[in-house]
Amino acid sequence: MRLPKLCHHKPSGRAFVKLDRKFKYLGKWDSDEARRQYRGLCDELLREGKRSNITHLTIDQLRVAFSAHCRGYYVDATGQQTGEATSIESSIRFLDPWQDEPAAQFGPRKLKAAREEMVEAGLVRTSINQRVRRIVMMFAWAVADELLPSAVHQALTSVAALRKGRSKAAESPRQSHVGDGFGLRIASSWLKSTGWRASRDFQHGGMQHGGTGESWTTA
Repeated sequence: MRLPKLCHHKPSGRAFVKLDRKFKYLGKWDSDEARRQYRGLCDELLREGKRSNITHLTIDQLRVAFSAHCRGYYVDATGQQTGEATSIESSIRFLDPWQDEPAAQFGPRKLKAAREEMVEAGLVRTSINQRVRRIVMMFAWAVADELLPSAVHQALTSVAALRKGRSKAAESPRQSHVGDGFGLRIASSWLKSTGWRASRDFQHGGMQHGGTGESWTTA
């Protein structure tokens, strides 16, 4: 917001500013009283400007500003952008249905609706929770930059993360590891059938499996 310039009305010797094509006189030019009134006027105009920005800031405008911040913030030691900025942008894309609505009116119900969109899209529960956290983080950033009142972010933090077995969200497929019971037995059987044998003597080298006390050597 551009603040009005403090001017000198020479015929009357008074200080004044021009607002909406009108003159507002602030006392004797170059006096403490004129400077005090001028500072008070500027403070009030700034407060009104912030209230106006809060009222009219849309979700889409907030996303654009936050994305620009993330592209400059999430960089590595060489200055290259990390994957977090991309992850954030893919997360806040789920706010498309509300892109033209005031950001100050985005509350817990709308956040849950966005989360439901993620469920319908087939995302797994842990990924959904991560994306929701990134959306809430965007509102925290806006509060810190005085773009939104703190109550908006505080309300969104009341939305609890999805818990395992308590939602319709899919779970991440369980991955089998060689070191996990059944997987180890399958690997052992296959290796033995190909001429390898298990040995507890680590001096033989071979393909060692950490944590089981066994290493694999040729027969």
